[in-house]
Amino acid sequence: MACDCYVSICKPLLYTITMSPQVCSLLMSGSYVMGFASAMVHTGYMIRLIFCDSNIINYYLCDIFHLLQLSCSSTYANELVVSVVVGTVVMVSSFIISVSYTLILFNILHIPSDKGCSKAFSTVAPT
Repeated sequence: MACDCYVSICKPLLYTITMSPQVCSLLMSGSYVMGFASAMVHTGYMIRLIFCDSNIINYYLCDIFHLLQLSCSSTYANELVVSVVVGTVVMVSSFIISVSYTLILFNILHIPSDKGCSKAFSTVAPT
């Protein structure tokens, strides 16, 4: 969404070329691949664990940390993997969004007309 917003504000005449169906499919596929890869890493590390406590999770969602509490073996590697994967996803996503909105703000501030600035801000600003 941040890339789409950037292209629509900063390069409006090239929008249909830049955000082609192939590019949208590539962005969507990248998102799915990252999600699937992180799920497979978590699953691979969970398979190594030995569960000897009760098999009842007292939560509505079956989160990774709730499963780790049921394990009898060391969960240090799993906790490290969770921290690295989540940290990486958060950092990469935050970086892409920050760069996109910084470029949008930079381009909006360089629009000479007030009407163009207000239209661009209304497009980007949350409603």
